[in-house]
Amino acid sequence: MTFIIGAGTSTTTATANETLTIASGANATIENFSLNAGDKLDLTSVLKGAAVASDMSNLGTFVNIAGYGTDVTNGGTLTILSIAGPQGSATVGLSGSGPLALADLVKANALILPGH
Repeated sequence: MTFIIGAGTSTTTATANETLTIASGANATIENFSLNAGDKLDLTSVLKGAAVASDMSNLGTFVNIAGYGTDVTNGGTLTILSIAGPQGSATVGLSGSGPLALADLVKANALILPGH
């Protein structure tokens, strides 16, 4: 299933094996996000035109962990992603997954990027 998260502030709940498309201007919290369940973030809209290297060695130029917060829904840690590309920017909080590093998202193939 694919869910589009548009501009503005929102909260949505992921279901297993869900692809969440992040649009420019999104300031979203995704509850129950799980790498183990196969959830993915589609960043192609925000990063369209970005020169992401084929080996993703420069991915941190466009996507980074902006910080961690308290996951008030599930307890534990909320991972906050900052995404910036030619089409704009977005901020996404991942709830229910604990503290994640960018490498965790890459290893789990949880990021859908333009040209990848």
